[in-house]
Amino acid sequence: NLPVIQSHKNDFEENDSDDSVELDINLEALQESASKVFHMQCISVPVELDINLEALQESASKVFHMQCISVQKLSEEYIGRVAFPEYPRWKTESEVAVMEYVRLNTNIPVPKIYYWTSSIDNPVGAEYILMECLPGRRLCNVCSDFVVEKKKIILSKVIDIQLALKKLTIFDNLGEEKSEFYSAVFNQDQVWNVEDFLESLEQ
Repeated sequence: NLPVIQSHKNDFEENDSDDSVELDINLEALQESASKVFHMQCISVPVELDINLEALQESASKVFHMQCISVQKLSEEYIGRVAFPEYPRWKTESEVAVMEYVRLNTNIPVPKIYYWTSSIDNPVGAEYILMECLPGRRLCNVCSDFVVEKKKIILSKVIDIQLALKKLTIFDNLGEEKSEFYSAVFNQDQVWNVEDFLESLEQ
């Protein structure tokens, strides 16, 4: 059986706060959820060695690679992203809304989201997202090995992404109640309405 990971993350480590966020992740339940969502047998959840150490302290979420096998014995990889409950509901739902909006309105490679829950009342014991696994490697791990010309090409692609995001007027005045994005995902009573927002993107 897969283990239940017990981890914690300080809210404000730089302030030497004793407050912490605890999280129990039931990896077996995460595997079962992926199997149901992708209609495949999820045979493993490769866990990074730093699962309950540095990575959890540096980020408000943890990423797992889900390897699933179809009836035809084809292997596919997906991503399971588990969130710490520092910002219950809001963090997961805002990430889902923004990722889907950018994916459907730009050519920026953004993982497709297949399933998400912003409640901890589930067998996994945490908010989580199941999404597409895009090919590639983390730039921070390989950039130092590139020659100058290669770095220029990469920088040009990063600029293209920034320009594409700048064209999305829905993010204008973000943080203000009058912003288009705010109006799209909140109703008049300021209740989160992410399901309706995602539905509208598909229309």
